Amino acid sequence: MDRNRAAASFVPTPGTFNVPSPNTITYQKDARDMNETTAVLRRTIESVLYDADLSGLAADTSLKDLGANSIDRIDILIQAMNELSITCDLMEFKDARSFGEIAHVLHAKRA
Repeated sequence: MDRNRAAASFVPTPGTFNVPSPNTITYQKDARDMNETTAVLRRTIESVLYDADLSGLAADTSLKDLGANSIDRIDILIQAMNELSITCDLMEFKDARSFGEIAHVLHAKRA
């Protein structure tokens, strides 16, 4: 048997030896990154709006509903960006009103 063919026959392929496909790996990494992003954002909101009740925090919850004013919003964004090592213009968040929208913008900037 040709040495190259023999070596090639032992190369794992997706679905063999439980090797995940590249798409699965990318999806899992994105999910982990998004989970980390939302956790950082939540912690940041908790630290800035320390008296806010976050028990009902959902993707469609706005910072205004949590009692944040414009200065609080900027503080939340800057702290979250610093913790996630993101550098971007705050104008990138101008249309992001809810927790989920802000998390998606932060997540996109991490990539």
